[in-house]
Amino acid sequence: MTGMDVSDSAQPLEDLPAEGSARPPLKIFINYRHEDMPFAAMTLYRELRRRFGGENIFFDQGTLRPGMRFPEEIRSHLTDGVGAFIAMIGSKWMPTMIAHRQRGDLDYVTKEIELAFQSRWTIIPVLVDNASLPDAFQLPPSIRALPDCQAARLRQMNLDDDIEDLSARLNEIHASKNRGTDPPLMVAEPASESVVAEPASKSVVAEPAPDSVMAEPAPESVQAPAPALSADDDHYQMLADEADNLVVFLGAGANADDHEGPFREGAAMLPDDTDLAEFLAAKVKLESGQRDLAGVAQYVRMIRGEPNVFKWVKQAVGVDSEPGPVHRYLARLPKRLEELGLEKRYQMIVTPKLDLALEQAFREQGEPFDVAVYMAPGTQYEGRFVHLPWGNADPRPIMTPNEYFEFPIVTDFGQLTRTVIVRISGAVDNAAAGYSWPRNFVITEDHYIDYLGGRPAEEVVPVQILAKLRQASCLFLGYTIADWRLRVFLHWIWRGDRPSEATHWAVERNPDVLERQFWQRSGVSLYKSRLTDYVMGLDRFLKDHVDERT
Repeated sequence: MTGMDVSDSAQPLEDLPAEGSARPPLKIFINYRHEDMPFAAMTLYRELRRRFGGENIFFDQGTLRPGMRFPEEIRSHLTDGVGAFIAMIGSKWMPTMIAHRQRGDLDYVTKEIELAFQSRWTIIPVLVDNASLPDAFQLPPSIRALPDCQAARLRQMNLDDDIEDLSARLNEIHASKNRGTDPPLMVAEPASESVVAEPASKSVVAEPAPDSVMAEPAPESVQAPAPALSADDDHYQMLADEADNLVVFLGAGANADDHEGPFREGAAMLPDDTDLAEFLAAKVKLESGQRDLAGVAQYVRMIRGEPNVFKWVKQAVGVDSEPGPVHRYLARLPKRLEELGLEKRYQMIVTPKLDLALEQAFREQGEPFDVAVYMAPGTQYEGRFVHLPWGNADPRPIMTPNEYFEFPIVTDFGQLTRTVIVRISGAVDNAAAGYSWPRNFVITEDHYIDYLGGRPAEEVVPVQILAKLRQASCLFLGYTIADWRLRVFLHWIWRGDRPSEATHWAVERNPDVLERQFWQRSGVSLYKSRLTDYVMGLDRFLKDHVDERT
């Protein structure tokens, strides 16, 4: 857990300005793991409290009071001004972080360090006894700069001298901040692209304020959603750095990316969700203007029956799905990395699409992949996922999700040994492709209510996939978050309104103000681009920077 809380009126005991006027005190935040070395943290807190005043130090056991909501306290303190952030690291620091990730729960220590970086605090790793700095490649990308910070030592056999040295360094930081030598924290100006790309800082802006400040009206600039960004090399670098911990959410928007004009049945094009809603609406002469796919499918089901819904969806989607450029690039990416002399990486791709264009693209490339497909109501294994392993013709129903470990996912961080496609809405039936269930569509409102109602994700989603989803960074391609189906699914998976503490991005061709608002409130950085242009930009970046990454 941690420490922080400061008073604007208090000042460090030794800090008297030359002019005789009061200087603002130094804020100090003590971050540590309870499982690691709580006694060392308490000792340091007591010594610093004597030197700098307890009102200027946030330390959980000295600051938090009954009734306080500590996540909001942590967030509000770390985003209100800057100071010195002490990250205490003992021998159990890294194993404890890994255990949090394996369980898929929120690691507040990591979150605090992330917020400190984003808020531009001076971060001092303090190594307790013989502890060493963690390996950057084992850390989440949001705190991967931690080992680059010059560390201090806190040794039991040299405790007094080590605390004196640390106190001297804190006084130096205090003096430099009062001289204004540190860069100012920019709040009022529009954020640069690299700053906006950090989701937690945006989530701090977008979230409702803590109770203590709810009475103050939010500035008008905070309420307006940030403009969508343009993908540049800094963004692609972040994406490349996160390759081991990335999940791609591929929405139906990828289908319409390679052609202009309206969807036309039989014209070798795949429909997106709007196209499919309009196609179904035309079948029943629905003229209400309603183009929400689940709502239209529900209406068609009520007046013409579910068999017609399935028949018409299959008619629109087709059995032989022609891949588009985005499907083909994702399928080619593992080999493309090898061609460039880079380490081969595999993806987890989550999709609600009903067509089989993605699988077709992988088969064309000869790239192995496994599939986890959700089984809709009316199918043999309804309400469960089925595993279609590469090279095995027999589907494996997953009856006990938390005991199934047969997906090609290894290591504590969910590294893949081949691609895994996760179909969360079923798929059009094609026995040759392994999908022999003709009614396996999750498409109507009733289907989604049945899917997500009443059961926790742990009882449905295989444990390896769920753990990956809860710790990974996510790239949303061809999704519109204004679609309630995506928001409900994410809420179900992540057990809250926001994704995991990692970094997340979304790419849309023409996001409107509603899309920008929804993504911002979800802590996801939104980029405006045609999807084909976006993946080609990634390929250009990888090619241009190959020498830097080998």
